[in-house]
Amino acid sequence: MIKFFRHIRRSLINQNKMSKYFKYAIGEILLVVIGILIALQINNWNENRKQNNLRKTLTTSIQEDLKADINYLNKYTKRVDTLFQTLKDQSAYVNRISYSIDSLVHFLKNDINIFIVSFKGFNNTTYESMKTSGQLNVLDELLKKQLYELYILQNVGRESYISSRNDYFDEIENIVASYPIPVPFSFIKKSPHNEFLWDNLNKKDLLLKLNSWGSLKANFFRTTNSDFKEILDKTKAILQMIEENHD
Repeated sequence: MIKFFRHIRRSLINQNKMSKYFKYAIGEILLVVIGILIALQINNWNENRKQNNLRKTLTTSIQEDLKADINYLNKYTKRVDTLFQTLKDQSAYVNRISYSIDSLVHFLKNDINIFIVSFKGFNNTTYESMKTSGQLNVLDELLKKQLYELYILQNVGRESYISSRNDYFDEIENIVASYPIPVPFSFIKKSPHNEFLWDNLNKKDLLLKLNSWGSLKANFFRTTNSDFKEILDKTKAILQMIEENHD
């Protein structure tokens, strides 16, 4: 093709047809420009197609993460609500006028539940990966903003959970150091040695430690569920927004 155009130019020059040569040259330039523009347009179309495909793939992955979080947080918050209600019932039971110190000791020896609900973490692998790789820019601005707000909420909720959990664990260590309450492993098992540890109790100290334990556990349940329910609502809203707008 290049040889063909070169032959035409040479023929026009040889025939001294300069006006036709210039017209031809301009036409050739226009053809080249049009070819470049078409090539750029095709390239842009291919890039846009790749970006759209990447956006759809990442958005689908984000949807799966959000669905997993909603499923997990629903179960987690319901479990915490149940245990919190049990703690409230125990508090009402212990605070009855007819409830004696001996009954309180029996509660500590047999019925106290020191466990809390462990939190495994959020399903934000896709978001973290997109942050690291710089792929967040392929998302719509509104979705990117909403995901960032959710990410902040998750971090705040996680930090609050860890802080409340550590405070509670410290209190468990405090009460276990003074009273042989049921724990996953007790070096001193139920035996005469164990019973000896319950003799000559300081009743005031026992009540203060039990009150501190129950109050910290209640605070853990209250703050954790408040934070995680807010995160759950935000997660549901983002998922609904994606489902309404995702092609």
